[in-house]
Amino acid sequence: MEQESCIYFYKTLKIYKKFVDSSDRLSISVLPNEYSKELQYLGTASGRDEDKIAKSNLTVKEYEDVPYFEEGRLIPMP
Repeated sequence: MEQESCIYFYKTLKIYKKFVDSSDRLSISVLPNEYSKELQYLGTASGRDEDKIAKSNLTVKEYEDVPYFEEGRLIPMP
């Protein structure tokens, strides 16, 4: 049986490490180039200071209690 896989690297000092470590599953949304402005914002704004997901105007959906961006092209789900 063929299995899909994805390798995800992140800095352990970032705040989202606690979210990754606290869950058995996660989603990775790959957004088309037309969302480069939103990605720039998400990469520079602090989620501690504001609700940057809401401010990004991206659509958050859930699949089996795992959030993802509806605008994403590729959404791997473990």
